Amino acid sequence: MELQSKIKQQIELIGYRENETQQIEALNTKYEQKQVKQMVFDVETIAKQLEEYKSAFIIATFQKGERTDYQENTIYKQQAQQIAQLVDIVKVQMQDIEHLTKKKDSLGLLKFKEKKSLQAKIDSYCQVLNENKNKLELLGISDLSQANMVIADKNRLAENQKQKVSLSRANIGAEERAE
Repeated sequence: MELQSKIKQQIELIGYRENETQQIEALNTKYEQKQVKQMVFDVETIAKQLEEYKSAFIIATFQKGERTDYQENTIYKQQAQQIAQLVDIVKVQMQDIEHLTKKKDSLGLLKFKEKKSLQAKIDSYCQVLNENKNKLELLGISDLSQANMVIADKNRLAENQKQKVSLSRANIGAEERAE
């Protein structure tokens, strides 16, 4: 009798476990179906958003062709100021290097430590000077004597930008006045 009850318990336990695994599998399939539905929904909303962006882009592109407002490009003015600042810095650095070199040369033969520390300062100043000269070369100045000419050219370009802005502002509404 005991053996029969143990067997029944084992059979019930096995049946319970099978039922539990079936329930888990059913839950997993429901969960996967929900995920698929959500993915489809997300794709549809993204497609709608993309369509809206596309239409906004097309409208903006057509409006750009009809634009009468002109925005000033300030890069020329900024470059002129940057060149002027870099030229001033380079001139001061060159004077400092010259001064340190004269000071080092004026030291006596037995002042090795002082000469060495001055040489280290000169080397660091030269490194910074070379970096600033490279920046000037990127801005179109290979020689410091060209700086004033390049600054004047950049200022002229900046003035042309201002004139374009004033002309475009004077032209605002011309299309409506023509009708």
